[in-house]
Amino acid sequence: MLQEAPACFVSICELVLLRDCLAHCLVKARVAASVEGYGTIDDWRPGFESILIVMLLYYRGEAAENITKDIPKILRRTSQARIVVISDHETPELIASTIALGAHAFVGTVSSLDLVLAALQLVRAGGKYVSLESFRGKQVCQ
Repeated sequence: MLQEAPACFVSICELVLLRDCLAHCLVKARVAASVEGYGTIDDWRPGFESILIVMLLYYRGEAAENITKDIPKILRRTSQARIVVISDHETPELIASTIALGAHAFVGTVSSLDLVLAALQLVRAGGKYVSLESFRGKQVCQ
């Protein structure tokens, strides 16, 4: 039986309650053994984890302006990071640009906890996730 490599989960969000609630849910659901939480990317110092999942949480529309600088900043620090963006600002254009910048997933805050957990497990396994619901009525492929 193959043993799954341990993953290090990092949650970055200035809102402590939001960051801590997500961490608590991940541990309770046994998706993560523990979650490191930081207020900013500058507070975080990456280690040498084999699987590193960095969750960026955005609230109140700050996502669009910060994603373009935050994802490249993380990838400059550690190229192995699997980045998951969780945001209340969810447009097809923002989702597409987030994935193009190197994120592995984009999850809207309207998603259920079960969907967030499934997306994180998919990313942990090496996959990518975006909600097709976000693209309803839009042309996805050209």
